[in-house]
Amino acid sequence: TAPKPTITHPGDLATGLLGHDHWQMARDILDAVFRPMSRVAVKSCHASSKTFTSADAVVLALLAGGDVLTTAPTWEQVRTVLWGTIRRAVNDARVDLSSWSVNQTEIMTPSGAKALGLSTNEGVRFQGWHARPESFLLIVFDEAPGVQPDIYEAVEGISAGGDVRRL
Repeated sequence: TAPKPTITHPGDLATGLLGHDHWQMARDILDAVFRPMSRVAVKSCHASSKTFTSADAVVLALLAGGDVLTTAPTWEQVRTVLWGTIRRAVNDARVDLSSWSVNQTEIMTPSGAKALGLSTNEGVRFQGWHARPESFLLIVFDEAPGVQPDIYEAVEGISAGGDVRRL
């Protein structure tokens, strides 16, 4: 099988490719997310760049060939808050990402990597996703305390096979 894509120094990549100069805690979060099988929980005050950092993690994961699922407690939070930030990161990138197909809550890259924003209160609707054998799956929980417990249970099932990372 092909080697899995890796990202070293994702904070530096965010600066170079996306033009984002993260503070040290955000750089530490990005470093942790890009370790295989990572589980990264961030407890922080409001407006401390959690969503901004998560958006950069999504774009960097796609650049590395990984797939991404994102969720938040409400559809409006998924579509407007997190995915609004993701779309800005893609649009403002220092590298040409115009070949990516970007919709309100979905991105497809020419390499086949994809990102999708979901919001549901039923864990069963979050099942069926898997990491591709040659890659990884990043799952981003924005505003995680409000996400239904069923979703976390479904993610445990998803994690049974392959490199699944959680933020």
